[in-house]
Amino acid sequence: MLLKNEIIKSEFKRYFDRLGGLHDATIKKIIINFESHTLEVIISDPLVNFKGLHEYKYIQNLKYIFHFKTLNITEIEYDKDSVSIYDVFVQDETIEILISPCGKVNICAKYFICTILD
Repeated sequence: MLLKNEIIKSEFKRYFDRLGGLHDATIKKIIINFESHTLEVIISDPLVNFKGLHEYKYIQNLKYIFHFKTLNITEIEYDKDSVSIYDVFVQDETIEILISPCGKVNICAKYFICTILD
């Protein structure tokens, strides 16, 4: 499920629902490339929401590369020790990532690629 090369928009909702909305996963890095219309997000322990359950499998770092049509980032607060994902909501081709302690990323994406990093 995590290593599928390319996730197309018809699979967005099912993908993130199966991952528990990536709740509490720590965001390590965000890189935006407007020339190639890509948003790269690296997170650690994407399945932390399942810790203590049999579904939990530790994965150190996961990289998403979203190929977006439009991108809107609102007030991400960086002055805390860590920034994490509160939840991920999907409607059609729009992915909304709520950031904790504060912020939101709205991506209207064509598709995204997910890979596990060492």
